[in-house]
Amino acid sequence: MGIGGYLSLINITPWTMIRGDQSSYQMNSWDFPQTLKPFSQTEVYIEREYLPFGTVSDTQAGVTYMLAADDLQTSADSLSYQIHYTAPDGHEDGAVEVILSNLQTPETAKGGAINLGFSANAVASDHITTPWILSGLLFEFSANDISSAWMSRDLGTLGCRILRHICLPGSHDAGMSRRDGGTVFGTEGRTRTQHLDIGQQLAQGIRYFDLRPVISDGQYKTGHYSHISGSFQGANGQSFDEIINQVNDYTDKHSELVILYLSGTYNTDLGPDSYRAFNQDEWDGLLSQLAQGLHHLSSAPSLFPGTDIGWLRLDTFISATSAAVIVVVDDKDIDLGSREGHGFISSTRFSLVNEYSNTNDKDKMADDQFDKLNRYRGGSIDGDSGFLMSWTLTLSTSDTIGGTSVLTLADWANNALYSAGYFWDRYVKTPLVFPNVLMIDDVPDDGRFRALVFGINWMLGWSGIPSAC
Repeated sequence: MGIGGYLSLINITPWTMIRGDQSSYQMNSWDFPQTLKPFSQTEVYIEREYLPFGTVSDTQAGVTYMLAADDLQTSADSLSYQIHYTAPDGHEDGAVEVILSNLQTPETAKGGAINLGFSANAVASDHITTPWILSGLLFEFSANDISSAWMSRDLGTLGCRILRHICLPGSHDAGMSRRDGGTVFGTEGRTRTQHLDIGQQLAQGIRYFDLRPVISDGQYKTGHYSHISGSFQGANGQSFDEIINQVNDYTDKHSELVILYLSGTYNTDLGPDSYRAFNQDEWDGLLSQLAQGLHHLSSAPSLFPGTDIGWLRLDTFISATSAAVIVVVDDKDIDLGSREGHGFISSTRFSLVNEYSNTNDKDKMADDQFDKLNRYRGGSIDGDSGFLMSWTLTLSTSDTIGGTSVLTLADWANNALYSAGYFWDRYVKTPLVFPNVLMIDDVPDDGRFRALVFGINWMLGWSGIPSAC
């Protein structure tokens, strides 16, 4: 009996990882595979001893991996890293860090450490996974420490690609990091989808924000509402004033492309039985607020009238010194007028299939999303439309009655994202058939999500996605 969980190793490099020395003290389980093939994933269960009377902080373990060049001309034999586990005071689960012995990333020099954290299983039936993600080549490795500003960091490579050839990390119901008023049954557990606010999500690399505007007490806010048993139930989240300030704070400092996708509007000031979608005047009020407030609205779409921006290169929007914000309006009845193309576009100019799985079962969700990816993309690089993969779970009636929260389901879904057999093992079979947006609830604060999405983008380049560079 001990305290343990899973470490997931995701090798997004063309090299085999070969295990070197392995040692442990006060560990029940610390046994890593001899090799990890290129572009593959494995999971290792690690467990420290339960020591009610011992010195937990003496617990430690380590393993070394070297990257073997195989048939590549560039020798990578000297490239290596070490995985260390310790159990410092105050960290019951323990902690895992990776020492970059003889390789480096732009963010961490040789000999530096990347902290992965570590979460142990609460009960034996749990399958809590902590990922270590390494992607790239000899002088261009990326890992869990990848910069928040990942687009501008690799603009020399990504800038030459059209948006349809880039995977964007997305946030579902992105404004619902808190409950700011709502209905009786719109409890926090049923409506809160994020721990991080928009500014914090930007700092974690999110570039696509799913926002549901509402009018509440005469103000424009984000919301999360549903029609249940003849009335509307839900809650409000961040205000658009706050979102505008947070987007500006980030894009004033980082040359990134940010997409704000607006859909599912409600005027909640009309009473719980009378909510309706925004009319033209109400949309105009919100768009005016955004137009007057956002600093980096991009006019690039105006140069290509009627063109889906997915077919435009990333460097059409951003440069090493300039950010860009695009607001997408998903309402076919609304006329954008003179704003069209100048920071604002209709959803017809950013076509994405977005069909969530409507289940609380992570296995069914993963099956459903990959089935839809392959069906709508037609098994090809482009397909007829872009595809948004909704890696999210939905509360059932029994979940609601039993007190399960949206954030609990998000934990299950997000954990599966890094677990063997769920995402990477399926995606890598046909790497050029990929989601244009990978969208989740509860964006994590430790870099793992942007590292995974960046790994997809690196894999696309390795697999031959078209590029004008």
